[in-house]
Amino acid sequence: MTNPIYIIGNNALAYYLGAQLQSIGDEVIILTEHNGDSYFPVSDGFSLKEDRSLTHKKYQLKTADLMRKPAKMVIITAYANKLNTALSRISTSKIGKAPVVCFTPLKNMSYLSKIVSTNLHQAFFNGYVTFGNGTVSLLGRETNIIIFPPEQGAIDPIVTAAFGSVRIQMFTGDNRLARFWEYFAPYALCSLLTAAENAKISDLLKNKKNNDTLHILVNEFRALAAADGVSLNESTIMKGIFNTPSNYIYPLHQAIINNKRDEFNLISSVITDASMQSNCAFPHTHFLLKKLYNMFLSTTL
Repeated sequence: MTNPIYIIGNNALAYYLGAQLQSIGDEVIILTEHNGDSYFPVSDGFSLKEDRSLTHKKYQLKTADLMRKPAKMVIITAYANKLNTALSRISTSKIGKAPVVCFTPLKNMSYLSKIVSTNLHQAFFNGYVTFGNGTVSLLGRETNIIIFPPEQGAIDPIVTAAFGSVRIQMFTGDNRLARFWEYFAPYALCSLLTAAENAKISDLLKNKKNNDTLHILVNEFRALAAADGVSLNESTIMKGIFNTPSNYIYPLHQAIINNKRDEFNLISSVITDASMQSNCAFPHTHFLLKKLYNMFLSTTL
């Protein structure tokens, strides 16, 4: 019997990847706090719906609060604001030399490698997955992952074998910083706009005024990326925005609905750091950040 794949995170992406890996014969264990307010007992079973294949299957995943067996691989999907707490469930001795794949979109991975493993791979999930009413839904028909090698070395064969066998198109990445901004720009922009306006991006795009604002925000994000030496193409960002399925709710927007702040700290910190480097003004982006900050403040008083 092979060692299990541990997934650190309690969200739709964790369940989706877990189901995919279990379907090819791997033992998958979700590391999560069983009494957390967002905990869902995936061990009781859940449905998986995929728009691209019109499939609807049932899965059950094991859960645990700590690693008890050596890992074959570790996958991190936790939201950035919950990452440190989630990492308290790992055991470096149980990880050993096993590969760690991090889907949490961190701009700087150096601190994480010191905590979990030097065999750390950054990855981006380009797709739209949601969870509700006991069902994980993969929305849209274009889904892929990009995986990067550790700072020193090549992509671990275990990673290649696992993700190469599931029903997700896999690419290996280069120029990690450029790929980060290509992922982050449309994701963060849509997250801020939909959360601030409490509306799905598909509904916002029906309004011409919102479209005009969108173009201004895109150019502000291009300037933010330029502060890191990354040149973003406007049409690439716009394509990422317009590809959003009509019924998709971004995690930050969903957090606002649930009186939480998932992803806000991550998004705001990346924007703040880049704006300080650029010495430029980003009025529309900062307006959205301030609006959301005041919303969070009003709900915590």
